[in-house]
Amino acid sequence: MGRPPKPNDAHDDFHDLPPTDIPLREQWMWGFVDSRDELIGVAGIVADLFAPTVWHIGYFMIETKQHGAGLARAIYDASEAYIRDQGAVWLRLGIVVGNERAEKFWGRCGYIEVRTRDNYVLGDKTHVVRVMVKPLREATIEQYLSLVARDRPD
Repeated sequence: MGRPPKPNDAHDDFHDLPPTDIPLREQWMWGFVDSRDELIGVAGIVADLFAPTVWHIGYFMIETKQHGAGLARAIYDASEAYIRDQGAVWLRLGIVVGNERAEKFWGRCGYIEVRTRDNYVLGDKTHVVRVMVKPLREATIEQYLSLVARDRPD
């Protein structure tokens, strides 16, 4: 379910932005380091994507040898708390259908599928993507969908 990185992948990850017709406030790439200051994970985070208070996790990757140890969940929980403290009401993300490990992880984190997107191009492949959302405060999925029309079920 993947491919080896291409020479420009890291550069592209740092510089790619959503299309200009998609509003956002700010975008970051976060790096997570261990006690030896070695990089063990990265996340792409977007603030106020599509609407104020809607944040997006573009990707969240933890070093493979750390899988299954609870580290990804601990890093995610700390990241979610920080994002909520910055004023986010909802977090959204997309999961490639068939990535069972990711589907289970994000489900355990409380994300709810709101729709699927067919023919989503990611790299050099076309996928079906589950769009998932998690309210971070007293908010509903219906309120989210009233803000982000593109995520309404077909």
